[in-house]
Amino acid sequence: MKSVTLIASRTIDHIHNFDRREKFERPGGPAFYCKQAMEVLGYKVHLVTASRPTQVSITIRGGHESIRIDRIPKIKLEGRLPSRNIVLSPILSEFELRQLADRRCRVFLDAQGYIRTRGENQVQSWSCDPLDLKKVIALKVNLRESGLVSEEILDLFRERILLVTHGKEGIEVWDRGKCKMIRGKEVLAPDTLGAGDTFFGSFVAVYLETENAVRAAKIAITKAEQLLKRK
Repeated sequence: MKSVTLIASRTIDHIHNFDRREKFERPGGPAFYCKQAMEVLGYKVHLVTASRPTQVSITIRGGHESIRIDRIPKIKLEGRLPSRNIVLSPILSEFELRQLADRRCRVFLDAQGYIRTRGENQVQSWSCDPLDLKKVIALKVNLRESGLVSEEILDLFRERILLVTHGKEGIEVWDRGKCKMIRGKEVLAPDTLGAGDTFFGSFVAVYLETENAVRAAKIAITKAEQLLKRK
């Protein structure tokens, strides 16, 4: 069976939706949504995660989502990787990239966790040693995050694979120096939680089959839209 290693934190999302006057808890984060997306597309997902879940507070007001994470356990690699194809999607710098630098693997990285910092909707600029990125073949950021990533890193991945999500406007796909904008469809949903992770997990699964970034992005957008329609 096709397989992939997912390095991500499990979360318990504590959601307060003021728009719907609802409060509830549910599992979330990349360890839930990425895993689910890849399993739907036929992959066995080996989850490498911390010993306990992270508590995440999410407030939805006026259609705007505010996310707060105050503490998170670290994720450390021990022993061999279950699969050499790796999806790395940290949420608060809980995994050190250099742990993969000398491993025999190829990595698909969602950089959100290196840009987000402690507190509610707090972010920081992100740069790192290019040697830490030598096994990373694809990088995903959203439009806001792209303004916080160093130009050196962005230029590096424009020549590999760079995915910049633009919300309902679609996604900017860079593949070996060529750029294509893929339009999405606006979906009315009570929240967009999990859409980015569903997109990324779906993208990786399709790309591993096709080696075609544009085709993978088109299918992944559809999968994310389907998630939103089910909410």
